[in-house]
This record gives sequence, structure tokens and C-alpha cells, in this order.
Amino acid sequence: MADITALNAAVDAAITDKVAIHSISPADVGNAIKAANNELRPYKVYTALLNQNVGEAPVATILENSLGGVPAYNYGDTGDIIVILAGAWPAGRTWCMAEKGGSINVGTHFVDLNRVTDDNLSLRIRGFASAGDYVDGLVDAIVEIRVYNA
Repeated sequence: MADITALNAAVDAAITDKVAIHSISPADVGNAIKAANNELRPYKVYTALLNQNVGEAPVATILENSLGGVPAYNYGDTGDIIVILAGAWPAGRTWCMAEKGGSINVGTHFVDLNRVTDDNLSLRIRGFASAGDYVDGLVDAIVEIRVYNA
């Protein structure tokens, strides 16, 4: 029986213009599948978990991002955050969703994520204590933003 290393070397030498199958790692296969999936989707997607200290912009833990840029979070005021990425949010093709997670500031609250301009989305966090009662302190809130292909 031939030594497998020698056999692989012989195959590699014989196939000079192609990738030898034994040299493809599982990570390479996974990356190829992910790239193909991104090519086939009718949209680009950004998904992140948000955590926030009171009075500060949230910190994002990015779960997926095929936008081609990373959105910035700008703290405007209590419960008012602007999600910024220049030219990334075209009208009629941007879909947003936010799930509240927990909150360090108030137990019952809701979040609202909407497109404002091609550059800005508005993320608002409100409590139920009274109308217009904005709060800070997101804990594991999740956002997903899809930008559909033209």
C-alpha cells in the first residue's frame, strides 16, 4: 500500500492549476457555502446584539454583517439612538426589526427601529410608565436590518 503522503504529493504535482481536494479545510468549505449563500440572498443583512450603559451609545456584538460597512451608534438623548452608515439605507428597500431583550433601567419597555434617511435609522427605547417615557439601558436587545437588492 502506498504512503498516503506520497500519494497526495503526487496528486498535487499532477494537478497544478486546481486546488487539491485534500488541501481544502472544513473552514474553506464553510466560507464557500457562506459566500454562496450571500450571493443567492435577495438582500444584505446586519444582525447584532446591543448592550448599553445608561447615558451612552449601545455597544454592538455583530452576529452577521454583509452590508459592506459597519453601522455606528450615536447616542442622541435618553432612549434615542441614531444608527449611521452613509448611503446604506435606501428608501423602499430597507427593512428593520428590533427585539427588546432585557433592560437595566425598566422592566417593561419596547424598542422601535425605523429608517429616517439613506444614512440614518432611528432606534428608540420607551418604557410603559407614561406616554413618551424614554429609557436607556439595553441588555441583549437584537436588531436585524435587511437591505434588499435593487
